[in-house]
Amino acid sequence: MNLLLRRGRLYEQVHYNSEVQFRAVAKSSLARVLPDFSILDFSPYVLGDDGRRRRPDLAIVHRQYRLWAVVEVELEHHSLQHHVVPQISTFCTGRYDESHAALIHDRDASLDLNHLSNLTAYTPPVIVVIVNSRAVLRAGWRTLESEYSARLTFVESFRSNHDDTITRLSGYRPSPPPRRSIRLKKQQMMNALVCTRPNEVPAQLTDEVKVLYEEQPRLWKILRTGDTVLFLPPAGFMVKEGRNYEMRFDEGTGYELRPL
Repeated sequence: MNLLLRRGRLYEQVHYNSEVQFRAVAKSSLARVLPDFSILDFSPYVLGDDGRRRRPDLAIVHRQYRLWAVVEVELEHHSLQHHVVPQISTFCTGRYDESHAALIHDRDASLDLNHLSNLTAYTPPVIVVIVNSRAVLRAGWRTLESEYSARLTFVESFRSNHDDTITRLSGYRPSPPPRRSIRLKKQQMMNALVCTRPNEVPAQLTDEVKVLYEEQPRLWKILRTGDTVLFLPPAGFMVKEGRNYEMRFDEGTGYELRPL
């Protein structure tokens, strides 16, 4: 029996029989502790590498588009191997695209559709399993983290004999990665931007990159030399003399160019 004692009042853990009821509790609890995120219903079909199509329950989206998560809500009595693992296996290998971005935008119109499209197309989601009791750890649910890189979040409710309820949250809590940036300036002889600190440029940028500039994503070509990295703009883009630029990048929004 899992009990809490708070201010002289004894609370007994609530064991939900309805996943729908627990999902509502989990959603409202996360909204209170994650003010920088949108917590929304999200249940499109996701196609995994196993060829199966399965539906998650929620999505968590950072309001600055630096992280997003696909969420499966589970109850402690659900079978790990026969129910939970097949769901998580699909979501971990799932394909996410503009249709998923459009659905998120439909659920929360305050989120920008272009940013959401970049987010779902270029940033793999964190896969989160929300469950109503930490007791599942004794049943081997840690394998979701070790084998599938999923994250476990526990939302546990406790009710007193006065019928008031408190909620305890533990486990994984989304935290966006820090925003990074590099400074660029016009290359003297070319219509190009140059970075003279190549170690600041992510190693995965080798040939071309989609860069957002004034809300429009365009492809820039990349040329690495011994001590510089050149960014060659798309046709029609003229780099202004005497103006410096900043390219911001993170796991959510991708790459964005801004004049300084």
